[in-house]
Amino acid sequence: MIKNKPVIGIIPTFNINNPDNDPYLDRAYFVNLYEKMIAEAGGIPVGLLDLDINLYKDLCDGYLWPGGGYVNRYFFGLIEDALNNHKPMLGICLGMQALSIYFNVLEDQKLDPSKSLEDTYQANKETNPYLIKMDEEKVSHHDHYVTYDEESQNRALHNVLINKDSLMYDIYEKDAIQEPSMHTICVNRLPDSILVSAKTSDEVIEAIEIPDSNILGVQYHPELIGDPKLFEWLINKASK
Repeated sequence: MIKNKPVIGIIPTFNINNPDNDPYLDRAYFVNLYEKMIAEAGGIPVGLLDLDINLYKDLCDGYLWPGGGYVNRYFFGLIEDALNNHKPMLGICLGMQALSIYFNVLEDQKLDPSKSLEDTYQANKETNPYLIKMDEEKVSHHDHYVTYDEESQNRALHNVLINKDSLMYDIYEKDAIQEPSMHTICVNRLPDSILVSAKTSDEVIEAIEIPDSNILGVQYHPELIGDPKLFEWLINKASK
C-alpha cells in the first residue's frame, strides 16, 4: 500500500516479433485504458517491465493481466503469488486465457508430476489444447474492431449470461450484462477446480473464477466502455 492506495501490477504485452534480433525492437506495451480504470477505482497502476517477478511480489497488492496477443508464461508465478498470499488478480481477455492455461496445466501435471509446467503445456498444446480458434460463425459474433467511436463500441457489445452461484453475480448483482467482445480464440477446456461463472448464448466461456481465492478472469473488455465494476472489486480486495 502507498498512501493507503493499493498498488496494482499490470502485466505487459510483449512484442515478440523481432526477426532482426534488434535489442531496440523488444518492447512491452501497456494500454492506457487499464491504467485509467485502476486509478479511477482508487488504485495505483504500475507496469511490470522485468521478467524477474520476484521484484514485484512485495510491491504489488494485486495484479491485472490484460488483453493482448501472447500469453507470456514468465508471469505465471504471479498467479501463484496471488493464490498463496490471497492477493486479487483480474484477467481480461488474454488474461483470462492465461489463467485457464495455468490451472489446466496444474491439473494435467497430476497425471505426470515429473513433468515441468512448460513440458506439460507443450505436451497438451496440440493433442488436447487449452485454447482453440473459434469457427467463422462464432468469430463473426465475438471479434470486433473498435475505436473510441461509440458506434463501433456498440457493435462490439454482446450478452454475457452470469451464473447466479458465482462471484460474478455478487459483483454485478444481475444475471445478464452487455459487454464488448474482441477475440478469435476461446477456452477449450477447464479443470473441475475452476468455476465457469459466465457464458454467451453460443456457449463461449466469458468468465471464470477460482473458488476460495480472489482470482477472476473475463473474456470481454469492460475497460473499453468504462465499466468500473471489476476494477472496483480488484481495488477493494487489494485494499484488504
